[in-house]
Amino acid sequence: MVKKVLLLIIFMLVSLLIVSCSVSQEPVVPPLYGDISDLAEEFIEYMRNEDYSSAVYFFNADMKKAMSEGKLKHSWEALLTQQGAYEGEIEKHIEESDDYRAVNVITDFVAGPINIRVVFDGDNRVAGLWFQPVE
Repeated sequence: MVKKVLLLIIFMLVSLLIVSCSVSQEPVVPPLYGDISDLAEEFIEYMRNEDYSSAVYFFNADMKKAMSEGKLKHSWEALLTQQGAYEGEIEKHIEESDDYRAVNVITDFVAGPINIRVVFDGDNRVAGLWFQPVE
């Protein structure tokens, strides 16, 4: 009888271990504090300085799944290849919707202006990133 109870307890512990290992939990990402206009500027500065790991730190959990540090580096380098060197910020403005706020940073490159659209979630984490031609 003792052996059966002991085997049952071991079986339950092993089952619990298997279940707990198979359930992936989202990493808890703390909110970022500050004005989103300033956060967007800082985020772009990290990309300009090729500090992609610091730039990715701004991402929320979903964005980290969608765009790795390597993909961010590739996207930025592709933009530089297409548009030439970054020459500076021209202007920026904020758009707001229900759950997200976007900072449109109009930037100047050798080949002309590009809108770097940085979308923030409610925790001031980057939830979207687009490089768009200026219309």
